[in-house]
Amino acid sequence: PYSIVILGKTGVGKSTILNMLSSNKLQVVQDDYGDFVYEVDLDSDNNSPIGNSLSSETSIPYKITRFDTNLNTGVNYWDCPGFGDTNGPLQDI
Repeated sequence: PYSIVILGKTGVGKSTILNMLSSNKLQVVQDDYGDFVYEVDLDSDNNSPIGNSLSSETSIPYKITRFDTNLNTGVNYWDCPGFGDTNGPLQDI
């Protein structure tokens, strides 16, 4: 299968893009501050959680595998922790 790795700074939307690419259902919800944010449908069996706060959600690489009928093969999407992670320098190491 093909692999697509999602890299970037913390909070830029890596997990959101990964869920969109892998056809997971997303919904728009209102957070505690009144802002509208994306949230992944947690009933889906293969999703990457989306963070909506100042702290990092992804702490280890997370893989979602989907079969792509156009490519006639599987695609592995890898969601990685962000650069400048809020969990400190030990997480970066």
